[in-house]
Amino acid sequence: MSKLRQILLLSFIFCFGVVESSYRRHRRPNLIQRIEMGLNRIWSHVGKKICPEQYDLYAGDGGPFCYKIITEFCKNWTSARELCLAEGADLMTFTEKNFQEFREIIKDLYNIHAFECGPYAWVGATDATTDSVWLLVTGARLVDNSVMWATGEPGLGSSGKNCGILDGANLDFYMADENCEREAIPICQLILG
Repeated sequence: MSKLRQILLLSFIFCFGVVESSYRRHRRPNLIQRIEMGLNRIWSHVGKKICPEQYDLYAGDGGPFCYKIITEFCKNWTSARELCLAEGADLMTFTEKNFQEFREIIKDLYNIHAFECGPYAWVGATDATTDSVWLLVTGARLVDNSVMWATGEPGLGSSGKNCGILDGANLDFYMADENCEREAIPICQLILG
């Protein structure tokens, strides 16, 4: 049994032991077994995947993967991607299913801890190779009518705006096309597998 599982099990046992009434103390072995079975189910669902330090685990739609929102650095898109790649990750890509959840995570984080470069975050989308053909850093195509795009985005081709950004100043953290030299915070994603 791993250290983390042991700690979780002991924490649950302690919590249940504190609130357990005295007449149920004789049932504790059954309670411990039930807690351990529940932890085993949770552990098998996560697949024993562990995120590196400073990364959070996302196990929802499109997961599991690890992500890290780097609020202390302002980078252009290329430098933001290089920062993520240096950690074995890449800029974040969303799915239609998990985008709204991440949008809320980023909005809440910005409300708690304003980003150095304002309410802007780089994501892994670009049309730098072929204007108006948006690709994710994974190589998948991002359609123009995706729920991730703000209304009216992406702009028409040859605007010089070739990188995907979450714009919290004007677009409520929906995605827009932006000049790749603008500074924003990186969101890194590490695929487990």
